[in-house]
Amino acid sequence: MKITSKNMIIMMILIFLIFNQFLGIAWELVKSFFYCILFMILIGQVSPELYNYIIKVIDLNKFNIKDIPNSILTIVNKFKTFIPLFQSSTQKNKIEISDEISDEVK
Repeated sequence: MKITSKNMIIMMILIFLIFNQFLGIAWELVKSFFYCILFMILIGQVSPELYNYIIKVIDLNKFNIKDIPNSILTIVNKFKTFIPLFQSSTQKNKIEISDEISDEVK
């Protein structure tokens, strides 16, 4: 491929568009984090009891950067226990697991 002005312009546009996508993703993450902080401040002002409850559910004291996927899964599982549709399936799974354990013990 010869490096001509036309090819250089096309490459610069492609690099700009790709870099722009990364900047857009980073900006969306910053905005989401900012909105979460504002939500927590608002909840803290409106209902301190709900704020304390959410903080206990999330439990940031045990949060490690290495365990981000595990932390997300535990938070999602904690919220799933409050949804009736998921409660019945988790209770069935717990019953099946306890039955399997009792069968293995016998």
